[in-house]
Amino acid sequence: GEHDVPGMLIRVGSWRPLFSAVAGLAMLQRMPAPEAEEILARNRREEIARRGPRRLEDLDRMRARSAQAGYGFTRGDLAPGVWAMAEAVLDGSGQPLGALALSGSESTLSEGWLSQAHAQLAETVQDIAADAAQCFRAPG
Repeated sequence: GEHDVPGMLIRVGSWRPLFSAVAGLAMLQRMPAPEAEEILARNRREEIARRGPRRLEDLDRMRARSAQAGYGFTRGDLAPGVWAMAEAVLDGSGQPLGALALSGSESTLSEGWLSQAHAQLAETVQDIAADAAQCFRAPG
């Protein structure tokens, strides 16, 4: 977008454990359960080792909110006033190869816009997945 959202934790090129960002949660939701559970357990151990257990409650709330929504979703769970949603981009076999996220302030991504914003996000993700399928298709 045109504006930097105060409190944004993710910047272009930054790395975060999957369970600490809506894009990562969207990907975890689409992975086979054993793989997702292994990654989640590793992420939790790393979080405790790096920062202690203080953020785990907020991270668990964001994960529960995402599970209920069916896509990565936060309403300021980690950064007050920052709302975000994400959908996983799937490869031809249904495995996540990335995710697309949309974030904004509580006023720009408000309750009234969530449904429309998610529909546009999901449509864009489908377009990206179709383009990716073409790129990864074996020449023939």
